[in-house]
Amino acid sequence: MKKITILLAVLSLLILGGLYWYFSMHKKIVKDKLQDTVTKKTDGLYKLTYDSSTLDEVGGDASFINVKLKVDSVVLAQFIAEGKAPALIVDLELVALKIDGLESIGLLKEESVDAKTIILEEPVLKFFKIARINKEELETDETVLQDTTEIFERLLGQYNLIKADSILIRKGYVEWNDNIQNKKIFVEEVDCAIHNFRVDSLHRYKNIASYFLKDASLRARNFRVTDSTGNKNVAVSDVDYVANEGRISVNNIFLGNKQTIKAIKVRGLNTYDFIYRNEINCKTLWLNDVYLSIRKTRNKAKPSDSLSIALPEILTSLKVDTLSITDGHLQLTNGNKKTVELDGIQANLYKTVIDTNGISLRSILEDGLFRVLIASIKVYPKKGVHTIQLGNLRYLNAGKALFVETFKVTPTIAKNDPSVTGNTQQDLFSIVGKNINVSEFDLEQFVYNELVSAKKISLSIDLRVLTDKFHGNNTVSRLGQYPHQLLQKLKYKVHIPNVHVQNSRIQYTERKAKTGQTGTLYFSNVNGDISNFSNTTKGSMKLVSEGRLMNEGKAQAEWDFPMNASDGRFFVKGTLKGLNLMSMNDVAKNLADAEILSGSLTQLDFTMNGTNTSSSGEVVFTYKDLKIKILKDGESGLLKNAKVVSFLANAAIKNNQSEPVRQSYTNQRDKTKSFFNLLWKSIFEGIKNTVLIKPAKSINKKK
Repeated sequence: MKKITILLAVLSLLILGGLYWYFSMHKKIVKDKLQDTVTKKTDGLYKLTYDSSTLDEVGGDASFINVKLKVDSVVLAQFIAEGKAPALIVDLELVALKIDGLESIGLLKEESVDAKTIILEEPVLKFFKIARINKEELETDETVLQDTTEIFERLLGQYNLIKADSILIRKGYVEWNDNIQNKKIFVEEVDCAIHNFRVDSLHRYKNIASYFLKDASLRARNFRVTDSTGNKNVAVSDVDYVANEGRISVNNIFLGNKQTIKAIKVRGLNTYDFIYRNEINCKTLWLNDVYLSIRKTRNKAKPSDSLSIALPEILTSLKVDTLSITDGHLQLTNGNKKTVELDGIQANLYKTVIDTNGISLRSILEDGLFRVLIASIKVYPKKGVHTIQLGNLRYLNAGKALFVETFKVTPTIAKNDPSVTGNTQQDLFSIVGKNINVSEFDLEQFVYNELVSAKKISLSIDLRVLTDKFHGNNTVSRLGQYPHQLLQKLKYKVHIPNVHVQNSRIQYTERKAKTGQTGTLYFSNVNGDISNFSNTTKGSMKLVSEGRLMNEGKAQAEWDFPMNASDGRFFVKGTLKGLNLMSMNDVAKNLADAEILSGSLTQLDFTMNGTNTSSSGEVVFTYKDLKIKILKDGESGLLKNAKVVSFLANAAIKNNQSEPVRQSYTNQRDKTKSFFNLLWKSIFEGIKNTVLIKPAKSINKKK
């Protein structure tokens, strides 16, 4: 009995000792095994260390604290010298690695890695690209990321199966260092879940990113791409990617060169194209608060229906069934010079394609549902002193309907700025068009053939012309600057059968050379129709108009501009009725040094045949009670009555002309003066022939 008791005691001690040895040494054995495995599988390139671990073989649970996977720099240098260095190396640190449901038998036999859940807590993962993949690989490998499964194979060996139901990454940091192209990618605060992860003979993908094709989701606080120049930097925040839903959302996108997007949402994403080809191929793409820049280039190698647009370096193309833009801002540049700015863009574009050739406009324009709203378009002058701005533009491709609430042409200089005018006469234009309706506007012809084609345009316009002579007359020839000649010189071809102008104003102001005084002549309540507003036909452009001179006299005119006339020929006839002549004193005082004391116009009829060099025609002018006063410069610079000259002037004119007498006139054009100047001087010649007391050159009573 005593021997049995002793035997049991010894056996108990052996069991307890064995258990103690097992539990105290088992972790060391596992640790040594893991470290040795990693070293062998990587040919000594990587070293694995961790501080502590917990193991539950029955439950298949394990955890490792403060895990580090580092490259042995000595071995790496040897590999580089021997030409055996991998294209990509990795540096890994993580606070904790937790594994649930690990099948330890397959692991110990080096046949498989099979677990239910793998959790990486706060990993810091850094990739370093240190060698180029050879040219043949680039031609046959679909991936653009150029990261193969070499890392898996080196770390895990030739396992028949690598499998996990879920891989979870919490608060991770990823860094990509491309030492060949001097590019870096940083991903911060990453939360990631990859489900049904599997690598075997049927699921050995060409790159690591391929495992994000299905059953994967990722969130990252910040994503940045930088290069050594700083010109191609990309930064985004709040990345949210769900593969099985084909969904991506990102905020605060910076694309370099001051290009930004506040928010992007992608739905219906083709994840295969996204991962393998770096393409966004999706059903819908929504962009909010967009600031983009498009550089216009003339490259014969590119399709004629494309504009150059800078895609981020991480993308090769973009294909979208429906592209929605809210609050967009677009800048068009020619080289480094800003030419056009578009603000407040709201648009729905369909079948949008952007690739290395630029943005394909043809596929967008051919879709009948294309729609765009633009709050403001500003065109900067290539030459000259005027800017063009459009406000609240709407275009619907379905009906080819274009509406522009406002159209403005504005001088960029002050009227008395000699530094820009060069101390010579300068014509400044101020044009405001309102409620511009364009029916059947052919946007495709505008884009492809530089043709402005529409069935009809209706608008209200306020046209104001200032001729500033204060700094001296401009001696540059104005030949070739009649309205129809300027239309012929336009860069774009124009064909609009009818233009209807309503409730408009036309104003001409001249600033006197010596005194700087201004006189203004204007027509209000102008209505009219222009037919054949075109520089593509050989017929005549015709204008029929009516309005009020100085808001009083009723004026009517008919214009004819032959578009194929080489001598600038034009014809106009007009009528003016019921004008108080004292309303013309603003012009008479400041520009003619005269004041109309009394007088009323009964009727003025005129005809004019004009060319580049002269005009001729007839005037019939009836009036009553005309009295004038001639003015001269006073001591203070103000005009005062020249009594003697005024007496002589009133003696030389007829105070009344009740009988309609046709007076002919001819006028040689001053080639340095404007079209408006020719009209005024020509009619004034006819009026002068009527008013002065002298035998008429041709006196015939109106039949």
